[in-house]
Amino acid sequence: AGREAGGIGAPGVRTLQSRGGSAASSAGERMTLPLFVLRRVVFPGEVLSLCIFEPRYVLMLQRCLRTSRQFALLHSACVESGSMRSVSRGAVATTLRIESCAQDAAARFLIRTRALYRVRVLSSHLADDYIVGITEKLVDDPSPSPDLPADETHAEPRSTQLDHADAPRSLDRLVADLCAIAGTNSRYLSDAAAGYEQQSLVLSAAMVHDQDARYELLQMTSSRERLEALLRRAADESAAGLTSTSLLRRILPTRVRSCATQ
Repeated sequence: AGREAGGIGAPGVRTLQSRGGSAASSAGERMTLPLFVLRRVVFPGEVLSLCIFEPRYVLMLQRCLRTSRQFALLHSACVESGSMRSVSRGAVATTLRIESCAQDAAARFLIRTRALYRVRVLSSHLADDYIVGITEKLVDDPSPSPDLPADETHAEPRSTQLDHADAPRSLDRLVADLCAIAGTNSRYLSDAAAGYEQQSLVLSAAMVHDQDARYELLQMTSSRERLEALLRRAADESAAGLTSTSLLRRILPTRVRSCATQ
């Protein structure tokens, strides 16, 4: 189909920018997008370079370049094995905008794309051997968590005092702790990403490299759920000896650490 050319670059947050989507695309708006199937998951803001050489995707690319310059990247796990016809109902993809395109001597197309926003695939059909999806823009549920004050869902981050280790964590505290674990400057994250949804997606991109795990985070519709999943994952990796535990012992709630080490 195609392959990565240079990948996404360094997995850290420095490769990300919070550009969201275009102003013309609002939550729930339906769009018809070509679907590029690849075992790769990208989050909004990430940059992905691809080498396109399969004829059907070359045709898809040429059509995109003549129109919106956008297509959606769909994780291959969402397509029935050996089939290009059956896309999982409600599958989540990421819309990519083509920023540059060049053709090499072997007639392969080298493109640089930037991920804009998430979409849910409502239905799909084949068009000249590649998949086209009817999609709608996906955003996190703005409803407040029941165990926290309603103002925890403010779009802009607020500074909070340190919580007790076993108390329910504010979203600001979750973001700050995950920034510390990931080695990310929290001030950069606050400046780069407006709102908890984008912050949780940026942290997901920085901290998780397994493609199936990335897809699970991508399809979540709760910023709190995504941030807490990242915290649990950090605890599990610490328990397995995959990461240094010194910082995690100071950050992770006792209840999360104990579950991870049992």
